[in-house]
Formats: sequence, structure tokens, C-alpha cells
Amino acid sequence: MALIPLFDKNPTKNLPIINYAIIIICSIVFVLQTKLNYHENELFIIQFGMIPSVLIGFSELPSEIRVFPAFFSSISYIFLHGSWLHLLGNMGYLYIFGDNVEDYLGKIKYILFFLFCGCVAGFSQAVTDVNSNIPMIGASGSVFGVLGAYFILFPRAKIKVLLFFLIPINISSMYLIGGFVLLQFLLLDTNSANGGVAYMAHIGGFFGGLILTKLLKNKIIKNKNLNKGTLPSSK
Repeated sequence: MALIPLFDKNPTKNLPIINYAIIIICSIVFVLQTKLNYHENELFIIQFGMIPSVLIGFSELPSEIRVFPAFFSSISYIFLHGSWLHLLGNMGYLYIFGDNVEDYLGKIKYILFFLFCGCVAGFSQAVTDVNSNIPMIGASGSVFGVLGAYFILFPRAKIKVLLFFLIPINISSMYLIGGFVLLQFLLLDTNSANGGVAYMAHIGGFFGGLILTKLLKNKIIKNKNLNKGTLPSSK
């Protein structure tokens, strides 16, 4: 991208413990992956990555390497990454945008939200190519879910970005995130037989996060109004 986000000008009230924990876990898992030889890492990715044909039920892993039922791969794949660049890209976006979303939702809702978006992203990619045997890994789908939440909650927050890797400018989050999501549609290729970037997972994660945040926001606002209505009026 021509725009590289550096940080947002949107302070939080609470320490984003869950967001930090996710970043640490993903980093530890990747470091462990680097300790494996090529064949061990390939097996690790097959066991814990999301394989569309296996998740949908069109095929299954051999019993000797199967770790858990196929559905759980829609969560485990989130914490694996294919390279340092893959990891740093996802964790960078999560570091910038995740803290504010956690601050709004609260810790329990945030971790459930993060995992939900990852599941939606995984199934979104799987249903576009149900016969694919190529494992999908990475937190990108969940991160796009976080971007969807940020888009709803903080559309006018200012993000400091580098334009063409050189020029620092401020841009509203709705334009940055909106442009980033539009790019996923422009690059979309539902034929994942050759591997590559899972753009459909990005799109699915984004809209999963956007819709869920909209529902949660309406519920939170409604509960606040109800709580205000139960308070006795002072004279």
C-alpha cells in the first residue's frame, strides 16, 4: 500500500491487556515455528491451519496427524503466520487499532469478538473454494474484523500514516480503512488453488466485525438509556 499506518490519535482509558496478549501469543507461536525444520513446520501448518476442504467436510486429515475436530481449525489458524513480514503486518495493525476496540467492548467481549471474526473470515474463504487443500494461516481475518469495529466506532479518528513510505500525513480512519477494504475487492480472486493472499477472508472478517459491532453498539446504547431511566430524578 502507498499508505503505511504508524499510530492513531485516539487515546484509551484502560490498558489493552487482551490486545497485547494476542500479539504476544502470535509472536511466541511464530518463534516456535521458526525452531521447526521445513517438514515439521509444514506438518504444523497442516495440523493447525484452516484447510477449506477439511473445514467444510469434503475431506479430512489422516487420523495419525489429526489434533482436533475440523471446526477448531477456524480458530487455531489465526495464531499461525507464514513469515516475519506476515506477522509484523498483522500485529502492527492490531497494535494500532485493537486497543481502542478493546477499550470500548471490554476484555471478555473483545477476545470473543476477535475469535468470532477469525471464524467468519475462515468460513468466508473456505466457501469460495471448498475443494482447496491449501492451509490458510494468519490473523488477517480477525484484524480486518477489528478494522470493521474501528470503522463503526471511531470513523473520524485521525491516523498518522506514511504516504509513499516517506511523507507523514494525517487521515481519517474511515478513509484509510475504507480504502484498504476497497483494495481487497479490487484484488479479490476466489480461485485460491494457487495459494496466495486470502482476500475473501479479509472481506468476510471486515463485514463480520462491522455488523457485530453495530449490533453490540446498539445494545450498549440501549442498556445505557435503560439504566438512566431507572435512576430516580432529583429535584
